[in-house]
Amino acid sequence: MAEPTRLWPALDIIARPDAHWPEDADGWLGAFLDDFAPIGISDVPDRAPHRADAPSPPRQWRVFFADAGSRDAALLALGRDEWPARVDASRVEVVDEGWAQRSQSALKAVTVDQLIIAPPWDVPEAPPPGTTVIVIEPSMGFGTGHHQSTRLCLRALQRMDVRGRRVLDLGTGSGILAIASITVGAAHALGVDDDPDAITSALDNVRLNRLEGRVDARQADLSTLPAQAVDLVFANLNGRLLTRYAPVILEQLVPGGHAILSGFIEDERHAVRHAFREAIEVSAEIDEGWMGMTIRRPA
Repeated sequence: MAEPTRLWPALDIIARPDAHWPEDADGWLGAFLDDFAPIGISDVPDRAPHRADAPSPPRQWRVFFADAGSRDAALLALGRDEWPARVDASRVEVVDEGWAQRSQSALKAVTVDQLIIAPPWDVPEAPPPGTTVIVIEPSMGFGTGHHQSTRLCLRALQRMDVRGRRVLDLGTGSGILAIASITVGAAHALGVDDDPDAITSALDNVRLNRLEGRVDARQADLSTLPAQAVDLVFANLNGRLLTRYAPVILEQLVPGGHAILSGFIEDERHAVRHAFREAIEVSAEIDEGWMGMTIRRPA
């Protein structure tokens, strides 16, 4: 008997031609949808022919979700506030034609300063002198180093001296940031996530990089996480979570400890900074509309 065809719950989103969009429309929309855990966002090209002097067709996106509940929650949110004036959104069920596997298998190694983040099938045989290779097995919904917010965290990490330090990675996903901290000298890293699949992915990647005993991962809820007294916290979350849990994030740090924040867009910068107003801003950087910010808990 043939296996039933898998259908992926998705949204087709079309930008209204008369709506004002920021320069980085993809990042702006992606940051909003991040609360609903999409597992993939792709452009939907307009296939109709257009005259050279005709207006450009509206932007279209197809957003995939792991389950219909997340998809429907995202659709409901797009029906509120300013979104109806900006986009039209509709449900769609997409036949599984191996798009997820193809998109992952097409991933190549990415270099972020002195770190090379590589899938197992694209590990460089002779990396450039001074670089370090981290192997990350791509997994749906978890970081591979290709997203702007992950790159921002990796850059900020490499500007710090973390030798001998203790690190906490909140929302660890694939474990990439916890693993990276060890490769640049940290003594120990703990990744926490409320998704058990993320913990499985992180531990698999710890083994791939032979860092057992130096990187741990465990399932935990940020709202009930006890203070860990670490020197560095990664919080690559989203603007809503950062502003909501700012006190909890700061509680994880020893006095004088640092936090690297990302996962929010430039429009959310002031809200995030206000939430962490008790901390000292050390640096901030923008990558295609996404923000990264390093702060220090006062001594």
